Amino acid sequence: MSDNLIKHAIIGAGFGANVHLPVFMSSPKVRVVSLSDSGSGAAENIVPKGVNAYSDWKRMLDLEQPDSLSVVAPPNVQNEIVTEALARGINVLCEKPFGISLEQALAMESTRIKAEVIGAVGFQYRYEPGIKKMKALLDNGEIGSLNRLDISWLTSGRADPKRAWSWQHDSAQGGGVLNAFVTHVFDLLFWLSNQSASAVSGSSRILVDSRMDSDGNLRKVTAEDSVDAIVEMGSNLIANLSVTNGQQNGTGMRIIAYGDHGWIEFRHVWPFGAADASLIVHSGTDATTISLTPERNSVVTDTRMAPMASLIADYCTAINDNSNPIDMPSFAEAIQVHRAIKVLRESLLTPIGN
Repeated sequence: MSDNLIKHAIIGAGFGANVHLPVFMSSPKVRVVSLSDSGSGAAENIVPKGVNAYSDWKRMLDLEQPDSLSVVAPPNVQNEIVTEALARGINVLCEKPFGISLEQALAMESTRIKAEVIGAVGFQYRYEPGIKKMKALLDNGEIGSLNRLDISWLTSGRADPKRAWSWQHDSAQGGGVLNAFVTHVFDLLFWLSNQSASAVSGSSRILVDSRMDSDGNLRKVTAEDSVDAIVEMGSNLIANLSVTNGQQNGTGMRIIAYGDHGWIEFRHVWPFGAADASLIVHSGTDATTISLTPERNSVVTDTRMAPMASLIADYCTAINDNSNPIDMPSFAEAIQVHRAIKVLRESLLTPIGN
């Protein structure tokens, strides 16, 4: 690392440019050197002064030789990019779901271990102040032994049938709420409970079965936009999950943790600003509202950026100290999520017998 700053590059002109770019640029530990799009040429009109634009990510890696890379690309191309970067000795922050399959995730972690570099995955909801506080309360035994978790995440982002078809509606490219939303939910479930899944089953639906693409062609939607699941963990803990991005008037995220001494409820509702989150601890007839202080830095005005800024701070610490910050989502933890997703997919495909 020249000048003691991490030379960072980004692949992705959507979430990569809108969130990763400003947050990494705000870090005193980082110098963002470049951003590559997927060949669209969009990067040229996005990057600020001092950041080089590319439309060929391999050329970017050749010329920039970064220390670190954000991979903010569709799931079906993440494996190629991450594997190439790791083989070059580059530290990687990959957006979820971390490849399109369990097998890809396992191979990427194996490559990372051989390369002896840092790998992290963009499960930033761990860093939401209310969820992080819920984790601390559970770990401290605030409600006794945890025996049930209910997580619902109901949003309306794709409820409008007039919204254009994109790769996110194509299962072959890794689209759908399993990769986009349920991966986050599984990560929260395992992180909050300190347990892994022993059994998973569920159902899925496609709420809008076709959409017009940008060229005016009617395209079939093959990726699910609604998933419900039951997850068993050990002998005493069960979780119910309900996730969709196609719910009209969606109510946002709700996490309820039940223990033998009470229950804790986290909610984040429309319009999903920092002030729209709440955390309440219930014990008998008493209810205590926990004050939530949003994690902010000088550039964070978008609520998606605050938790990502905290994740990136841990990621940079890991690179500089060759350490593993306790909350930083690792490749190994993403593999745990992939294992659960694989079993859930298999249950979704199992027909009901006569």
